[in-house]
Amino acid sequence: MSKRSTYLLLVIVLALVYSCKKEQSKVPTKEYVPPGTYLLFDADQEFNTGQSEFPSLYTSIYYSNLDGTGITRITPIEHDRYSYRASWSPDGTQVLYTRGDHADTDRRLCKIDITGKNLKTITKGDEVDFGSFSPDGRKVAYAKSLIHFLPYKYDIYVANADGTAEQRLTNFAVDNGSIANIHWSADRKIYFTAHGDRSKSGVYSVNEDGSNLKYVMYYVDLLGISPDGKYILFDQSNGLFTCSNDGTNIKTLMNYDSNTPNMLLGASWSTDGTLIFLSNTDLASNQLGIFKINDNGYGFKKVLDGFYEYPSVY
Repeated sequence: MSKRSTYLLLVIVLALVYSCKKEQSKVPTKEYVPPGTYLLFDADQEFNTGQSEFPSLYTSIYYSNLDGTGITRITPIEHDRYSYRASWSPDGTQVLYTRGDHADTDRRLCKIDITGKNLKTITKGDEVDFGSFSPDGRKVAYAKSLIHFLPYKYDIYVANADGTAEQRLTNFAVDNGSIANIHWSADRKIYFTAHGDRSKSGVYSVNEDGSNLKYVMYYVDLLGISPDGKYILFDQSNGLFTCSNDGTNIKTLMNYDSNTPNMLLGASWSTDGTLIFLSNTDLASNQLGIFKINDNGYGFKKVLDGFYEYPSVY
């Protein structure tokens, strides 16, 4: 074989090898999302972009950069379905949220990739709500009512992330009560608000197996748990507050007045714990949007102007 033929053969072999490597590089993998990158929320973008006069209950799930730029839709716009109260998976690749119709006859807890693909129903019916991933992403906690009319009597349930092996953790519904605002903390405890005829109204914590149910503090609107699991974020009619996860060391972040939000629908700490993002839906006073504030109570600033709910930072 001549040197030229040998060279051509070598070129062909190398080209085939390189081609195979290129094909292997096209195999899709989960893209790593650095913590502290995105802000998750539900919104009525038709109202926000001036296509409708009033905000609709039928919101969809979106995410953006922390400064409000780059708004990207995750779930479809459905005029007969709402998607809301979304939260991140621990690796930032999936979103857990509640989806339902106006009559709540078709209500379910769903998860979806942030690309808008791989929509899966975890559990449906029973007016499920308040979904939260476990810190390792293997399980989900959620509220579920076995009573199908208002007021729903919720209890906490835990299941695998695919909806299997469901377990009931609390029994406030038996006491003519209910739970709300579930947050699965980094300390592995599940925090929530609850009330009942023979139970104190307030913030509680419980282990993921249902043991060690504890009353933490009096009843407040529980908004979130800090990334390290050490602090609680809550609000009342007069302001926004933080405290230790045992209910002590209450600190005022912001007093409500005509210039600051007092109709909050959700809030979230930034990943590093230095900022808090919160949404306000006071349409009558034209105070709509997502705001941010430093963890010391200073630097209050609007991030997004419009109808946005339940911000969550990853």
